[in-house]
Amino acid sequence: REKWYKQGRVVKPFETAYKVVKCWRYDREKNEWLGNQPCDIFGIWQTDEFDPPTAENGMVPRNEYGNVELFTPKMLPKKTVHLQLPGLNRVCRRLGIDCAPALTGFDKARMRMIPVYDGFVVCEEFGDQVTEEW
Repeated sequence: REKWYKQGRVVKPFETAYKVVKCWRYDREKNEWLGNQPCDIFGIWQTDEFDPPTAENGMVPRNEYGNVELFTPKMLPKKTVHLQLPGLNRVCRRLGIDCAPALTGFDKARMRMIPVYDGFVVCEEFGDQVTEEW
């Protein structure tokens, strides 16, 4: 399911896995690898295009960590723009405009997954004002 999400697709509700295979998973709490764990495999016919949320009242929709997940351009929330300008969050804070960091992927470093951020997401009504002020 997570792999499809990173490709901009979601598994349809109530779909059963096309195939179940054994795989290895890492348990962070116990700090060990667990073998022979079942992994559900879904086909593309069992998925739908990701329907991004809509920005309302000047607020950018975020995930539980306060970011916007932009693994593909189709995942950009409706009524928002992705601005790849460094330090844009300070400009938005000064203007009182809501912005969220854009999470575009993960990088492997030292046996850990490190999030990769590329720019910020703001509501489209504030996009021109923010770029002018920047």
